[in-house]
Amino acid sequence: PPIPPARRRPWGAELADGLPRFDFRAVMSRDDALLGWLEVMRETGLAYVEDAPTVEGTVGDLVRRVAYVRETNFGTVFDVVALAESISNAYTSVDLPLHVDLPAREYQPGLQLLHCLSNQTGGGASLYCDGLRLAEKLRADDPAAFDLLARTPVVFRYHDENCDYQMAAPLIGLSENGEVREIRFNPSVMTTADCPPTEIREFHRAYRHFMRLTRDPELLLEWRMQAGDIAVFDNRRVLHGRRAFEAGGGRRHLQGAYLEWEDVESKIRVLRRKIR
Repeated sequence: PPIPPARRRPWGAELADGLPRFDFRAVMSRDDALLGWLEVMRETGLAYVEDAPTVEGTVGDLVRRVAYVRETNFGTVFDVVALAESISNAYTSVDLPLHVDLPAREYQPGLQLLHCLSNQTGGGASLYCDGLRLAEKLRADDPAAFDLLARTPVVFRYHDENCDYQMAAPLIGLSENGEVREIRFNPSVMTTADCPPTEIREFHRAYRHFMRLTRDPELLLEWRMQAGDIAVFDNRRVLHGRRAFEAGGGRRHLQGAYLEWEDVESKIRVLRRKIR
């Protein structure tokens, strides 16, 4: 039977006291633990899988426990380390503001996984913000701003010497019944808003309100990753970022991979048939 729509549970900074956490070996070896993790992901959009081996490629093994790694222009499993020369803040040691990955693609990856192989530096805490709660707070506090951001396409573009991706979509994506379906927000690859000149000033006012909410301490969850942690989050809902860290203070090495929601939903149905 079809899976009922997920009862998504909005959250803010308070989730730090009850961040969903799962044991890597249990998830990899037991179907009930795997199902429990995936069902929690549908509700909160954020969970940690802990005590994973600090071996390169492990994050890909976890994805393949569910289904398939989504390959992008960054490859399948990709490294996140500070580089001397980089076109992305992700590969530096500076603050990485909240964002979602790859909004310039027609289909943003559904989930992102980041595996901490080493974190010996000072600083570098991970930041998360539930875009669902942020958007609903904006709708309650400033309905006009919410409406404008939900109906105004923004052009996102990512390009380098090998690719040139471009997509136009609103920052807040709504379902047919007006519920928040996705967030498409990454200032580093935003170009222009596709709206009449008479609305541009109001659009920027709405955008600034959205930006202020991404810095609201009540909405921010801050968590320092330890070696062996795998952060898993809904890339169409949860904004993620990072505090600056000391580039010369020790090695900080993460590996990432993407997974699609349709594969997660398929796996949940299969597991429910087997277990229940």
